[in-house]
Amino acid sequence: MQGRELVAQEKLANVTFAVGDATDAASYLILNEPDIVLATGLFPLLQRDDAVRTVIRLAFEHLREGGYFVCTATRHRDPASSRWDGPLAPPIVDRPVEAVAGWLRASGFAATRVERRSAGEPLVIGVKGAEV
Repeated sequence: MQGRELVAQEKLANVTFAVGDATDAASYLILNEPDIVLATGLFPLLQRDDAVRTVIRLAFEHLREGGYFVCTATRHRDPASSRWDGPLAPPIVDRPVEAVAGWLRASGFAATRVERRSAGEPLVIGVKGAEV
């Protein structure tokens, strides 16, 4: 819902959302090699490192060649984003961005980098395929 709100606000075209479990391979069958996979805000909600590595692996397997994977490793403490949290939300697990970037590299992502911004959490970005 939050993604759809942002897409409408920015008037973006050709954006598709898929509902599913990011750690379950069957959830990736509804999309055909996307250009980009976003996992922003997801990893801090996953309690186990192996679940994070599974999402990275599945994203790599299903992205088109040259596609981008963009994720966050920590949770930005923005009150606006917390409106999506319910009373049963799991505890936040912040991970070192360098560790997540290493997991991207180990999964095959090239040109993996961390972009630190003045506001918000750092982004970890990887590209499927040749170095960019």
